Amino acid sequence: MNIDPKRFSVFIVNSGFRYSSEDVSNSIYRAFERTCGKENVFQYQTQSGYDFCKKILTTYNVFNDKDSPVHYDIVQLLSDPILRYVIQVQPDLVLFIHGGNINMEVVECLKTSCPNTRTAIWLVDDPMQVDHSETYSNKFDYVFVNEKNTVRIHGEDKSWHLPLAFNDELFDVNIYDLEDRFKSEILIFGSLYPERVDFIEELYKY
Repeated sequence: MNIDPKRFSVFIVNSGFRYSSEDVSNSIYRAFERTCGKENVFQYQTQSGYDFCKKILTTYNVFNDKDSPVHYDIVQLLSDPILRYVIQVQPDLVLFIHGGNINMEVVECLKTSCPNTRTAIWLVDDPMQVDHSETYSNKFDYVFVNEKNTVRIHGEDKSWHLPLAFNDELFDVNIYDLEDRFKSEILIFGSLYPERVDFIEELYKY
């Protein structure tokens, strides 16, 4: 299928997590802007990703709340700002970043209300979160994963290995200008999960 990027519209839903996830969402948004044009890319992010998503989504319990599980009918779900906006704009694609905090009833309602709009999820925390992400990735039309070994877990017919790229706008640093305390022979990129910290500490022995 041939797609003209300048005629392709994308609506991006941020992960809602703090810290680096906001940078990831913004980087993806900027990449789509350059490819599809600013007029064709939409995103919910006017303040920090977590605070803004928490504000607009908890109104209708789009964020899963284990203490008070609530399931809304179609009418109530259609009141959600994401659905209202998507129904109004009718983008070609709604891209969820991470998606672990989103109530999947919203995704199901979106697919029913906008049959010509495709849904996708970009799982940027696999393989660390694969035990969780595999429970909801089947709700989306397309699945992009950061780890190639999880493609088969999410379904090879609809999943693709798509690792995050380096954002030279965000990380515009000349390594030769760094202070001596930041210089090293080994540089490790990624989130500092406890397991990774343990691994790095093991390397100290060598």
